[in-house]
Amino acid sequence: MSWLLIGVVSLASGLLGSLGMGAGTVLLLYLRVYGGYDQFAAQGINLIFFLPIAVLSLILHAKNKLVSWKAAGLSIAAGLPMVFAGVWIGNFLGTEWLSKLFAVLLFFVGVREVLQKDPDKAKKKENHGQKRIKRKVWHGINAIPPVQNNTGGVNHIMNDSYNPKSKFSKFMAGKGFYIALAICVVGAGTAAWVAVDKTISRIDDSNSQIIEQQAPAASKEPAYGFPDLEEAGKAQNDVKVPSSSSSSATASSSSQAASSEEQKQSEEVAAQPAPQPSSYVLPISGEIFAPYSNGELVKNVTLKEWRTHDGIDIKSDKGTQVKAASDGKVSAVRDDPLWGMTIEILHEDGVTSVYCGLAKDVTVKQGDKVKVGQAIGVIGDIPCEISLDPHLHFAMKSDGKWVDPLKAMGKVVE
Repeated sequence: MSWLLIGVVSLASGLLGSLGMGAGTVLLLYLRVYGGYDQFAAQGINLIFFLPIAVLSLILHAKNKLVSWKAAGLSIAAGLPMVFAGVWIGNFLGTEWLSKLFAVLLFFVGVREVLQKDPDKAKKKENHGQKRIKRKVWHGINAIPPVQNNTGGVNHIMNDSYNPKSKFSKFMAGKGFYIALAICVVGAGTAAWVAVDKTISRIDDSNSQIIEQQAPAASKEPAYGFPDLEEAGKAQNDVKVPSSSSSSATASSSSQAASSEEQKQSEEVAAQPAPQPSSYVLPISGEIFAPYSNGELVKNVTLKEWRTHDGIDIKSDKGTQVKAASDGKVSAVRDDPLWGMTIEILHEDGVTSVYCGLAKDVTVKQGDKVKVGQAIGVIGDIPCEISLDPHLHFAMKSDGKWVDPLKAMGKVVE
């Protein structure tokens, strides 16, 4: 993300904040849609918070002109360090609770701006109201006939029942407004939280119902999309041999020698071990939302450029365990600036499987031997695909060239 764009967004947020929309509203929307930092949206709760506040603030500004224009400068000044600090902290630590806390702080900044009033305008309005009350009281006094007192003077009797402002109106104009606003905010927040919690629970339930694919027997698993081949020269049992007749006893010695030679060759072939194809399983269970592009250019929404997609993206939550696709030896473990923590495993058939976007604390190191289904790490972040949902980028190489992982694993037959 360009720091210049961050500054522009901060400036726009501050200007909109002067209208009471909240300095974080536009920032949250930008980071969520264009910046790829979904964690700042805190599951969309804060965005839902800001919507009623924005409407309320616009109404206040349009009717009562209560929002201070001087707050624009303060919003801009506060927006710049908040944007820079928030993005830096989010990128550096990447913890979910911190990002939610940051989003909540932005929300309260918006609330404060909504309730911010211009002291000069409020004072003018109060003076104007007092003048109107005085005029009404004076007219009321003139409407009441004067009463002569004992000393011969005239007393004007004021109407004690006249109350220009009821107790309820005073309450609503004071603390009642804040209480009502707090109730609305709590209600909206509770509804949003319940909705998000139910959605997350539903996703977790559907993920738990996915049965992890088990590795079948090596002799039954097709490799590279080819069907199983029978082993040449394999000894055949339970083969019925017709009973020998009298003519077999008088067979020539040359025929017996040829039969003996064929049997010997068959035994030698059967004695040789047949090559076993590698069996593969998917490293995680989940939706494959970005397929192998087979050399075609596709747009990377994070980098905003066209490039080939040399693997498949399997959606999964952060912290999900990633397993080795097959038996093999760990050939590389590195922290790639684009693909994050990456592990490469060289398998017995010469194919190399590549696992990108793991968390830093992997459970294997270079040179380790792994078995199919063995845990090698958990889902983390992929810098060059950070705009997408959390996922594993899984790829395969054969003879140094990228191949379709699903076809190489025999999951898709050509």
